[in-house]
Amino acid sequence: MRKITVVLIAMFMLLACAGCGTDSNDEEQGKVIKLRMTSSLSEAGIYSKGMKAWAAELEKRTNGQVVVDQMTWSGTIVKADHNLEGIRDGLVDVAFISATNHPTKTPLTTALIPSFSSDFSGAGAAQQELWQTVPELKEEWAKWKVVPVAWFNGYGANLYTNFKVDPDAGKPLANQNLFATGAQTPVFVENLGGVPTTMPSGDIFVAMQKGTINGIAGIAPFALSSNKFGEVTNYVIDYRYTGNSMWTGIAFNQDVYNSLPDSAKKVIEEIADIPAQVCDQAFQEQAMAGYKIVQDKGGTLVQLTPEQAAKWHRMINPESLWEKNLKAAEAAGHKNVRELLQKELQIMKDYEAQHPHKTVLEQFLEQKR
Repeated sequence: MRKITVVLIAMFMLLACAGCGTDSNDEEQGKVIKLRMTSSLSEAGIYSKGMKAWAAELEKRTNGQVVVDQMTWSGTIVKADHNLEGIRDGLVDVAFISATNHPTKTPLTTALIPSFSSDFSGAGAAQQELWQTVPELKEEWAKWKVVPVAWFNGYGANLYTNFKVDPDAGKPLANQNLFATGAQTPVFVENLGGVPTTMPSGDIFVAMQKGTINGIAGIAPFALSSNKFGEVTNYVIDYRYTGNSMWTGIAFNQDVYNSLPDSAKKVIEEIADIPAQVCDQAFQEQAMAGYKIVQDKGGTLVQLTPEQAAKWHRMINPESLWEKNLKAAEAAGHKNVRELLQKELQIMKDYEAQHPHKTVLEQFLEQKR
């Protein structure tokens, strides 16, 4: 009888321990993972809309297990040119990233931004294919303990001026002062005869208003409404061969990402396209709104013909603008960077051929007609 009692007690204890283990696992599975996310951009910006949509979808599809409970904007925690360090050092868990903010730290990615080469309609397709097939790209970001999980599509830029631009002139921007920042946009302005000027982005509006500068280069048309540039612009010129925004996206701190359950990682993979989709829609809407601001105040909207655009393209000479970045990538050990760039350009060219479209300005003008 005593042996039977001992056996029953032992079985009861095993069952009790097993129950305890199950409760612990259930508790771990139900634990809410809270993330801190930041961006160097303003909360009202196009990319910020994509980040918010991504965060909302992450929470929804993980049934509230992974939540972005802290969002900060405008470089409050991490400045644009230090976002890699901010993510690496764990100041935040998730952040907006852009290769243009740290060209020397990600030389291969930076070299694969063929600015002023096309309208960039196929930039998203090119980024996706290269990201999945060129391991050196992921390795470059991994050196900073950064795990990109979503890329936005590329967006093109227009020219905004307070002087009449003659599309057929030998130097369309001759002796005019234009805001131009970065490595390539100032050279773009110079090649068209202009004088590039740099300043904090917050000063552009007043500088245009006062005539300190006569134009703005290298900025997407949504800024006509989001940054109110349309209020101080008299001419908008779409020169077709444009585009200077690629390899911007959302990234995790590597340790934080690795600590996520596999189910959450699967969701993150599934929602990778959502930020770009949201931004594309917002880009279209805000660009249209910006064009309307210029038109309503009596401004002029100029769409270059394909022939005029080809002439500008020869003057711009985009290949010369890429050369510095290509050489920097080669110096960093990426001897195949030129082949990768040609592959990227071909993907975009093929995409444009398969998806014929009109520029946003052409669409706006057609609606008005």
